[in-house]
Amino acid sequence: MELLLRQLQVTLLFDLLNNTPNIRYYHNLLTADECDYVINNIDNFQKSLGFDFETNQAKPTDWRTSSVYHDYNKQFNYIIEKASNLSGYPISNIEILQVLKYEHSEYYKPHWDYFNFPPTWITTTNDRVATMIVYLNDDFTGGSTNFPELNINVSPKKGSALFFRYDYSEEIKKLTLHSGMPVTVGTKYIATVWIRSTEWIK
Repeated sequence: MELLLRQLQVTLLFDLLNNTPNIRYYHNLLTADECDYVINNIDNFQKSLGFDFETNQAKPTDWRTSSVYHDYNKQFNYIIEKASNLSGYPISNIEILQVLKYEHSEYYKPHWDYFNFPPTWITTTNDRVATMIVYLNDDFTGGSTNFPELNINVSPKKGSALFFRYDYSEEIKKLTLHSGMPVTVGTKYIATVWIRSTEWIK
């Protein structure tokens, strides 16, 4: 996996924002045309849901106020392929791509992307281990990605991607607490990739 990452780094520049947990900001993962293709080919966004750990089910929530499109038809699978190459994980470990739309004042409050919270909440034997957020536009204000425990704030740039891992001990992976800050002007579009530890049945 490390050799693959080194090979990708020859052509794909990134900023190392944090070492452990590993957080990287990749420049120009997608072209402008690839970004526009996603935005221009979705017209059926639905209200995003949150995960209720008490019932192990998704439900509407006031801490996630965006809209979402699930790419079940895999028309944007080129993003999944890039995520697989970048992370070193096979495509079979990656969930269905989600495209998220944040309109004025919408946000995602601080949260973790993984599900297991030992020793109290054990929700899956195949937990998430990494996330890639692809920024599809930047013609808006606000909407940064913030890691409050690490004092990291990432301003979206069209075509760039934020990649972070949380396959660490409980103490370290808790540091990946992050939020999508409110959009103050315009509309923000991102594509989100979640990677599981083993094959994910879609």
